[in-house]
Amino acid sequence: MFLFALILVTNCSKEELVIDNNSTFEKSKEDSFSRVGNTPSASGQGTIEWAGIDGKRHFSFHAKTDKNGDVKGSGVLTYTKGDLKLKFSINCIYTQGNIATMSGRITSHSANPDAVGKACRFSVMDNGEGSKADPDRMTPLFWSLTDGPDWPCEGTYSPGTYSEVLEGNVQVN
Repeated sequence: MFLFALILVTNCSKEELVIDNNSTFEKSKEDSFSRVGNTPSASGQGTIEWAGIDGKRHFSFHAKTDKNGDVKGSGVLTYTKGDLKLKFSINCIYTQGNIATMSGRITSHSANPDAVGKACRFSVMDNGEGSKADPDRMTPLFWSLTDGPDWPCEGTYSPGTYSEVLEGNVQVN
């Protein structure tokens, strides 16, 4: 069983959210997984704020599948108070309709060097463009508390896990 942690920093303190990895996910004909012949991609940037947590977080990421099915990408999560900057690689992408779930590894963590190399995972929801579209959404970046294998990126999180993207945009292709 894997344990996940949500990194939330408030005045240099850390809150953790532990989630179990036994969730099941439904797949549909709109599913796309990074494999030869499919080239899902996702990118975005913006600001997010989770209810009950002090401070906003700015994020940016990109992930692209090449014609051989290999995924390459990276991202950055910066706490707007400036007390944490986290960087991560993306080596897996799974899309289901307007949702992309990505996984990879922490490559840099300004407050916790022991987090480097740990598996991480997050999802985004692209709700379209323009002033009449619903806001795009993003989950927290979950990361492993222990060393272990890469996490699968298949499946999606529950709708309650997502927060609105403020001042930004997400694209899922």
